[in-house]
Amino acid sequence: MVGCIIDEHRCDAHQVEVPGHDFALCVCEPNAIFNADGAGCTPCGLNELALNGACVCADGFAKETTGGSCTPSTVGAACNASTPCTAAFPYCVSSGAGDGYCSKQGCTANADCPSEYTCESNDAGRFCRRPPSGFGVSCASDADCAGFEANACETLQTKTCILQGCAQKQATCPSEWACCDYSALQSILGRLFSVCAPPSMLMSGSCPAPGVRVTP
Repeated sequence: MVGCIIDEHRCDAHQVEVPGHDFALCVCEPNAIFNADGAGCTPCGLNELALNGACVCADGFAKETTGGSCTPSTVGAACNASTPCTAAFPYCVSSGAGDGYCSKQGCTANADCPSEYTCESNDAGRFCRRPPSGFGVSCASDADCAGFEANACETLQTKTCILQGCAQKQATCPSEWACCDYSALQSILGRLFSVCAPPSMLMSGSCPAPGVRVTP
């Protein structure tokens, strides 16, 4: 996302100007995200990275409580029969092939899980599931997202890998995420297009325009 300044005002706080334009083209400085009100950017905190318009914990760190800071954590660490999980996150979630990852059981809502994790169900009950693999990774085409759960590239604005096709039942959105249908863009995109959007991407519970929130 960028901001175009056409008067004499300089870029807002924590923004830098992109040279080579007749007007001031302002973007966020490295590792910062645009503020929701459009006025300037906010730097991500300690042990955080700017990803898909939000500040998330770096690998090896997690917000283990709602509103907490990113601290060293074993959540998401690889686990198997010979490498069990630690007491903090004792449940080894099977990933099908290869190692699983450490998490915990007994959640009732996403707020009970570490930041970015969602409360889901499997045969063993409720557990905290890690974010979809690849979600928010930079991409130029769908080929860059191949092999991820987020296997489609959003090329219009964010240029990141997304979970696409929820309205067409081609993808299942994580708990408390919204399915945003962008059928209005079919003539531009050449296909039906819908995405799974985390709560941080919604505006008062609504999908970014022209998306319409639907129930798959």
